[in-house]
Amino acid sequence: MELIQVDNVREQITKLQKLIRVVDPHSHSTLTDGTVREIDFKFSPDMEYIEASNEVGLSFATNMKKFKKIIKSKSRFHTECDIYAIDESLLSMDGLKIIHDRPGHASLTVTKKMPIPDLINKLKVIAARMDKIGTMRIAP
Repeated sequence: MELIQVDNVREQITKLQKLIRVVDPHSHSTLTDGTVREIDFKFSPDMEYIEASNEVGLSFATNMKKFKKIIKSKSRFHTECDIYAIDESLLSMDGLKIIHDRPGHASLTVTKKMPIPDLINKLKVIAARMDKIGTMRIAP
């Protein structure tokens, strides 16, 4: 486990223009318990499909202010978080789109209805493209 400092993340965001994903320790970078969470995507009423929506998606920090806010919220539950970085261009995939929806925040959204297993496969591909830059210790 490589422990990193805030400066490591700052370099990824400011110099390399990467999007940052903060996840619970030892968790998958895009999936939760091998699947997608209802809070991250809009499910069809029969729970078989993911609907297209710009209102929900997988979250990424795009600036240090947002990154620190995410870390602060995670510190209520964890003493460490895994930090991933990805170039925005690597998130381009049929049916998915990154949207900068508010300052410091971007969401990976679904642009067309797809079966849940299709989204899971796409998220696995994205996870393989992400670089784990390390684990950050955080104070409660």
